[in-house]
Amino acid sequence: MRLTFVLDSRFYLRDDGVYAQDQFPQSYWQRFLDVFDTVTVVARRGTLPPGARVDRFNLSSREGVDFRLLDNLSSLKGQALGRRRIRRQMAEAIAQGDAVVVRLPSENGLLAIRVARELGRPCAIMLTGCPWDGLWNHGRFAGKLYAPIMAWRVRRAARRARFVWYVTQHFLQRRYPSPGAVTASISNVEIAAPEPDVLARRLRRIAESRSPVVFGLIGSLKTQVKGVHIALAAFSQVKDRLPPFEFRVLGGGDAAPWRKMADELGLGGQVVLEGSLPSGAPVMNWLDGIDIYLQPSLKEGLPRALIEAMSRGCPAIASRCAGIPELLDENMLCEPGDAQGLARLLLRYGDDTEWKRAQAERNWNAAKDYAMDELTSRRKAFLGALRDAAARSGAET
Repeated sequence: MRLTFVLDSRFYLRDDGVYAQDQFPQSYWQRFLDVFDTVTVVARRGTLPPGARVDRFNLSSREGVDFRLLDNLSSLKGQALGRRRIRRQMAEAIAQGDAVVVRLPSENGLLAIRVARELGRPCAIMLTGCPWDGLWNHGRFAGKLYAPIMAWRVRRAARRARFVWYVTQHFLQRRYPSPGAVTASISNVEIAAPEPDVLARRLRRIAESRSPVVFGLIGSLKTQVKGVHIALAAFSQVKDRLPPFEFRVLGGGDAAPWRKMADELGLGGQVVLEGSLPSGAPVMNWLDGIDIYLQPSLKEGLPRALIEAMSRGCPAIASRCAGIPELLDENMLCEPGDAQGLARLLLRYGDDTEWKRAQAERNWNAAKDYAMDELTSRRKAFLGALRDAAARSGAET
């Protein structure tokens, strides 16, 4: 059985393979190869930014996975000039497979749903985030104009779907219901079961009360949706009342505007923009070097980085956005976009050793619900139902 997986993310083709920034390491595709024989990834073709270090990207290509990289459909130019060509390429990829999974919200995904329906291929939606939140908070006026349209399109797609995979327990299900579909709640996160020695090291670090206090955030610098600007604004409000601190950001994108913002807010010497790291051990080691994790997002599904931080025993403060309240206690949350609210939480907890100890233990235990073994059986059952539908569809033609 052959699966076609469609998404909007950028991949980068080089002589030695296909790379992705921040996500989609080789191991990601195993969740599909456990059920299907091959995977064809249909995504956007990226151009490496000047000075980009590929050794800090994820090698994504592997045996059993091939890539069809298309031009950008998520722009007015792409819609006007390239849609017919991209539709033809999409149809070719879907026709060669037996079933389709589309990652929404995405323009490629919405196009693939229509093509799959025309070709009679069973199609599952993987709903990873809220398009309203993402576009409304993207930072551009055009995004705000398009937010209600995209949200309606995704809501309609979910309502008509035969299979829907939600990454949250409740949030996305309420906003984008699919009453007639086979549904599953499966986080898109895949972590190893949290190890006791990780928590022991975290508790020792807290007991040592190191200076400066290191705050960390993982998120792309390409847009504002991870709330980096909210964190900078919050730190600027309380920088003189916090103990000595450092704010580290791990993620790809142009760092120059963010460095300028930090300088203008008087935080230049306290903000470190570290670029990307490959998934897995390098990111986990990075998390082990921070004291408090921040996730002041304006748009999410269920944030992988926050769950990874929890699995390393990181105390965490975040926005009350999408599925985040499913992960953290209410007292650890502020409203999305509320820099003053985040500043109050930084002041309240930034130098509180007892809070750090309690939250380290609480988060480490909560992350067990997202361990690989716990999620694999649910994922296999869902994808198995899609595979069985494809087998029946093939037998009928």
